[in-house]
Amino acid sequence: MVTRKKYDRDFKLSVARAAVEGKTSVPELVSELDLSATTVRRWITEYQKLGDKAFPGHGRRKQNKDFEIAKLKAKIDELEMERDILKNYQAFLKKNRM
Repeated sequence: MVTRKKYDRDFKLSVARAAVEGKTSVPELVSELDLSATTVRRWITEYQKLGDKAFPGHGRRKQNKDFEIAKLKAKIDELEMERDILKNYQAFLKKNRM
């Protein structure tokens, strides 16, 4: 099993600041620090949105209301699609019985 690397808040802030302030490019950070480009870009985005308040907690992403709402909307869409399939199947069965 692969264990995930954990980085503390100060490390994430320093990497994001270096990229945002133009001190170092993303490809340089990726190669120097052995990080994934996706991870670095995610840290940069969060730093740009929240500034020094970025990366709260203990390395876990906070799941805010918007995340929960998006998750529930996706579930609603899935259930509506299943309902429509069942309605069509029911109509198909009625048609074939006659």
